[in-house]
Amino acid sequence: DNTDGQDYFEIGTNPGTWTPVFRVYNNGNAWVKGDLTVDGNLIVSGGGGSGIDADTLDGHDSSYFADNALSNVSDNTVLNKIKNVDGSGSGLDADLLDGHHADDFVLKSGDALSGDLFTSGAVVIGSGTRRTSGSVLELYGPQSSAILSVQDGNGRIQLKWNATKGLNETFLVGSENAAMWEFDPCFPDADLFKIKFADGSSANAGDSITWQEILKVGITNFSYLGNKIWHEGNDGSGSGLDADTVDTFHASQSPTANQIPVLDGSGNLNVPSVVASNEITKAGSKVYSEAEVRTVVGNVSSPMVDLELINSINLKSGVGSVEFSRSTTATYIDRYGVLKYADIDEPRFEKEGLLLEGSSTNLLKWSEDFTQSEWITRGVTVESNATTAPDGSNTASKLVETTEEGQHWIAFQDYPAEEGQYYAGSVFLKAGERNYVSVYLLDPEDNYAVIGRVNVDLSNGSFEVPQGWGKVQKLADGWYRVAVVTSATSSSIRFQVGLIETPWIASYIGDGTSGIYIWGAQLEAKPFPTSYIPTQDSAVTRSADICRLPFEGNHPSLKAGNEFSVAVDFDVFRRDADLQRYIFGSNWTSEYDRYNQARISGLNTIDYFRTSPSYMIISPADETISSGRLLITVDSQELVCGYLNGIKRVSQTISLGNEGELPTGIWIGSADNGASPLYGHIKRVRIWDKALSDIEASLV
Repeated sequence: DNTDGQDYFEIGTNPGTWTPVFRVYNNGNAWVKGDLTVDGNLIVSGGGGSGIDADTLDGHDSSYFADNALSNVSDNTVLNKIKNVDGSGSGLDADLLDGHHADDFVLKSGDALSGDLFTSGAVVIGSGTRRTSGSVLELYGPQSSAILSVQDGNGRIQLKWNATKGLNETFLVGSENAAMWEFDPCFPDADLFKIKFADGSSANAGDSITWQEILKVGITNFSYLGNKIWHEGNDGSGSGLDADTVDTFHASQSPTANQIPVLDGSGNLNVPSVVASNEITKAGSKVYSEAEVRTVVGNVSSPMVDLELINSINLKSGVGSVEFSRSTTATYIDRYGVLKYADIDEPRFEKEGLLLEGSSTNLLKWSEDFTQSEWITRGVTVESNATTAPDGSNTASKLVETTEEGQHWIAFQDYPAEEGQYYAGSVFLKAGERNYVSVYLLDPEDNYAVIGRVNVDLSNGSFEVPQGWGKVQKLADGWYRVAVVTSATSSSIRFQVGLIETPWIASYIGDGTSGIYIWGAQLEAKPFPTSYIPTQDSAVTRSADICRLPFEGNHPSLKAGNEFSVAVDFDVFRRDADLQRYIFGSNWTSEYDRYNQARISGLNTIDYFRTSPSYMIISPADETISSGRLLITVDSQELVCGYLNGIKRVSQTISLGNEGELPTGIWIGSADNGASPLYGHIKRVRIWDKALSDIEASLV
């Protein structure tokens, strides 16, 4: 039919009116009215109420199957489904792996291994590329690795640094030392452990290692660098080395701690009431009983003259009084680092003892006023009275750099000099915004070439001396006295102080505000700086110190056959080849013997004169001794011994010749009446009316 405009085949009924029951269209669609059965079975479109669930296939619900719309399924969807399906009730527990629960495994962090761990490879702790092979524990470090291993199958345990496993080790990395600790517990006769070292400072990675055995310990062996170490259980019997002796003397020959004489604060030797039960051996030749020890100590502690020059010239023991003179005022640095002024004839005591100097002249005018025309500046300005000076006055100036590019300095105008003569320039300096400073001596006739220079860091007093000789002395309140010494190379010389920004470049761009503090400049024709001499409009000379002890009652006769000993604690400013400086002396004339004088000669030797022209050299020429304790002893046979710091340096018999008038005084820090002055300090003078023995000399 085609009544509806479509072609179709139709089945219907017509009891009176035509009723369609089933229709099939030519496009493949079908229509049915009411129920349709085949062989008594109902055919339905939705299945509702039919007992047939079209949403199952062979008993399985469609939810069991993947959606065929795969474009709607992402990786995250699948992952989330796997994570959320734990198999609960299925007989399959997803929290198990090969029969082991997740709790049985060590987590990445925050967990510990409770069972055993076996590996045939290596365990590496740290990050980086493994440096060795074999079954080892490797502790990986940034320079190299530490390797712990059991070697050769014999139970020998080794802990190595920068060395491969095995017996033929090589360096793991270059330019790194190697070390090894080896422990061998398996064999009773073996060494228990060894410590070895190999120098790898010039080695490359892979180079063979040659071990040096540092320490070896075993049941029968205890050695260091291949040499046996003796101990209480093995005193080296038969070895030629007895560990119970020192310098061939047995321990039983030495006094115990409560039997040793002790010096008190005054330099006296106190002997305990308990001395070695029998005797004390000294030097293996002389045995001292308790009574003899007390005699020794008594002799040392009872000089006829004891003059301690710490803060006065008063005699601790002796006759009369010490004479001291100086015809001018002078300065000194007290024990607290403050510059002080001394009146005429007033002794000066520094921390090293009594200061004794010859005369000297400050050649620079206006030593504290740097605004005067004699002072030349470049790249700096001078601010007067800017801070407290080393003497406590408000007279120190400040050197402030300008903003110009170049050098920044102040200098005294060129001064006439004697070619070849030593000159010492010195100045007091303190850090401001600048710490670095250079103090110069220049040659104006050679385009101001540097002939002496000292570079100083004023923040801590450290210094270097590129040219000449230099010294830096620390004072209170951040001040330093800086000195430079050299010999003149022409007929003029210049003293200069320069600011430095970066060590040790003299030229830079200043900032206009930074600087240093300056005070007390001095130039002397000396091979060392002496005490500061203030000047104004002219050069000023300080006179010499003269110190004398009356001879009578303070010294035995100097004629032959009379014993005596003299000890002096001294120091000198600087050893110099051109000077002979006396530590002590006596007045004498050229036609008579010198009797008793000691001097420092040139760079090295210390000489003693008992007679002229013969003398005894106490300090050999290969030593430079600038301080110490000098002791001279003379016995009744004219055997003269010289000691330095308790050690005998020389002994010889000197026969006296002409005997003239005896000295009337003992000059301290000079020869006769201030000649050949010491330029240094004397801290103590002692005189005995006997020749001290070697053991007594060692206790002085």
